[in-house]
Amino acid sequence: QQQQQQQLVKIVLARRTAIPWQSSTSDPQQGTTAASSSSSSRPGWQRSSGTVLLQALQERDPRAYQLYLSIPPGAAFLACTPERLYVRSGRHVASEAVAGTRPRGPPGDLEADFYQGLDLLQSPKDHAEFTVVRDWIKQQLTPLCVQLRTEVQKSVLKQSSVQHLYGRLAGVLKRGVGDAAVLAALHPTPAVCGRPREEAFRYLEDHEPFDRGFYAGPFGWVSGQGAEFVVAIRSAMIPAAAAAAAAAVVEPAAGAAAAETGAAAAVQTGSQGQLLAYAGVGVVPGSEASAEWQELCLKVRQFEGLLSPLLSPPIQGLPNYVMAWATLLVEELCRLGVSTFAVAPGSRSSPLALAAASHPRSQLTVAIDERSLGFWALGFSRGNPSGMPAAVICSSGTAVANLLPAVVEASQSNVPLLLLTADRPYELRDTGANQTIDQVKICGGYTRWSSDVTPPSDHVPGRVIVSTADTAVRYCVTGPRPGPVHLNFQFREPLAPRSSEWDPDQFLRGLEHWMQSAEPYTSAIAGQGSNTALHPATPCYTHQQQQQVLGTVQPQPHMQLQQQIQSHRSNGHSHPQQQHAATVQL
Repeated sequence: QQQQQQQLVKIVLARRTAIPWQSSTSDPQQGTTAASSSSSSRPGWQRSSGTVLLQALQERDPRAYQLYLSIPPGAAFLACTPERLYVRSGRHVASEAVAGTRPRGPPGDLEADFYQGLDLLQSPKDHAEFTVVRDWIKQQLTPLCVQLRTEVQKSVLKQSSVQHLYGRLAGVLKRGVGDAAVLAALHPTPAVCGRPREEAFRYLEDHEPFDRGFYAGPFGWVSGQGAEFVVAIRSAMIPAAAAAAAAAVVEPAAGAAAAETGAAAAVQTGSQGQLLAYAGVGVVPGSEASAEWQELCLKVRQFEGLLSPLLSPPIQGLPNYVMAWATLLVEELCRLGVSTFAVAPGSRSSPLALAAASHPRSQLTVAIDERSLGFWALGFSRGNPSGMPAAVICSSGTAVANLLPAVVEASQSNVPLLLLTADRPYELRDTGANQTIDQVKICGGYTRWSSDVTPPSDHVPGRVIVSTADTAVRYCVTGPRPGPVHLNFQFREPLAPRSSEWDPDQFLRGLEHWMQSAEPYTSAIAGQGSNTALHPATPCYTHQQQQQVLGTVQPQPHMQLQQQIQSHRSNGHSHPQQQHAATVQL
């Protein structure tokens, strides 16, 4: 054994971490979603399918490669990997060496992030680990290529939460050399196995106590014109749901191989109800066990961070109405596709900032100056390919006034922009302080829609804030003139996550179906012309059920307002803004 260890230049050890997983299961006959009673009050993304988790990984780290493989009966394997094994276009081929890891600096702290990368570049241990991988790839590609060059000798590859040493080699393949020869030459690289390869194989077979399954395997595509393969590190095996066996579909040609390779892991995860997360570290002479263990924890953190709500109390466990209100708002916005939040520090807006920072699918940008932050959000919204806006979170008072220039630009350019501003409740407004100014109509006519949202209380159900978010995004994005929308939130104390008496059951009443899904509460459906309507995603209620859920409704004001609207239209006045004003008044 000592002789074998002396022959190894590098060995990559993997760790498998079991994380509790509560996936939703679909009844193929009823088309409904079932979940255990213990998780009935958790939002859908906390018990959702692997595809929703994959989308969250992609939103968190768009620079990485995401892959997903469905495995009968109902299990899945997914990965969010930074490592590309090789890419080919015609006869031109390129491969990448990735090794060494450091965490990214805190959000917005460019100096700390720079010094983390500098420490990685100057580390002798990480340099030795990286050069082993880079030189081995060069050695393997040289016999296959007419010419080979090193395009990137050594640099830093930055991802959402970690950064690595990175190198790139490119060349031209000899005639007759195909993808099978390239795969056989490159996989597995010393970045996932070790060097020498055969000695590393034997060492792992003797000492690694579990089957890696698909972990560190090559995933990609091949065509006559090109090919691309990545290495499935930072991966996870999702357990099979008992009722989802008929829903899992795998291509017949790949079904047998996938089932055989992933059977053991799928059965194990299905029986234990656990997600198995995989990560590895390279061990070279000079490695320290404690540092390597910390690196493993850092690499698994992307899954633990996304799934951490599974281990924490559900919405019913939140400390007060204000935090539950803000949590529902951020959750619904993320379901609608608004997952980028531009946050300006402030006391009154702390519930919104904390909810955005705690959500696993959110991306935060923090800036002290609200005017600069507003223009950053405007630029993001203008260039976002999905067409969804960034949401700007800021405190009350003059901070909101600093957003007006960006709002005007967005309005004139038809660029969607969502403002989430905190405010005093109505009884504390206009008391003479700068933070108590009237900010309800501060943007004037430059917004497509605005709402002064009532303070959270035991008299206001949570579905109010969820449907308000749906309406805001609809006015912001859809229609002939997308543009800015302003939601002004009245918050009473406690603003911090401090325990306060509240009734979660009453607050969440009417959201039962929403809690069991990963879909928005309502969705916009196209009508005639440019009009849109909101279609509830929840089941329809009878009149008696509506009275039980919503309480007794007094129809007189509603009927009077409808008569006024009809009379107004009959007189030939059908301006959309006038109709909209009547609706807001209702």
